[in-house]
Amino acid sequence: MSLQEYLIIGVGMMVLLLVYYIFSRDSQQNRQMHAIASAVETLNHQLFKLEQRMHEGLRTMESHEKDCMNEADLRYELEVGISEHTKPLKTRIHELEAELREQKEELRKRIMHVEENFRVLSLPASVNGMDDERIVSLFKKGVDIETITKELRLSKPEVEFVLKINQLK
Repeated sequence: MSLQEYLIIGVGMMVLLLVYYIFSRDSQQNRQMHAIASAVETLNHQLFKLEQRMHEGLRTMESHEKDCMNEADLRYELEVGISEHTKPLKTRIHELEAELREQKEELRKRIMHVEENFRVLSLPASVNGMDDERIVSLFKKGVDIETITKELRLSKPEVEFVLKINQLK
């Protein structure tokens, strides 16, 4: 195997490692998003339970009309109570949303970094500038690929690569 073939194999392995890294990061982000979704679902369930308790309290208070409080005062007290209980939930939801935005931005930056690094990795433009000219010249003269490989001491894939680059094959 030639050095170029080893380089191509090495680049291929790097690409596979980059793809594996992206998928592993993506799965980690998915797990975090699932955890956040689960936390939001728990918060919504707790909010639902609080609303049920509020309605039960309203019904109980309405049945006891002998109490000093009228319905408006009762509703106000319940809303204040619910508001106090839901403030930590709302705060936590906002924190989770901010954390999610940060993670999305970090993931976007990492993907951009990977894409930029991937662009840097490219196949060489040619085998050797001098060899390119001789390969093209010999091919245009009608010399077959096997003869060119023997004369220039290059591999057949290298010669075919140069011909493809120059759009001769």
